[in-house]
Amino acid sequence: MPGAPSYNKRFSAYELSYCEGREREAYERLHQLYNEGKKECVPTLITRLKFLENKLDMPQDQRIPDRAP
Repeated sequence: MPGAPSYNKRFSAYELSYCEGREREAYERLHQLYNEGKKECVPTLITRLKFLENKLDMPQDQRIPDRAP
């Protein structure tokens, strides 16, 4: 929504990551935030991305590094 706090986008992606069957969509949304830079790369975002990478059985070369960019 216009004027909504920027963290709402991140929180909605977090919630989506808990929905069974929507893991790929959640990963894509969280990864977009990750690519926006350090401001968005909070520890919870990294943790959820790592969780989804494991759940989606992503190849190692497609995973994010263990540390924020």
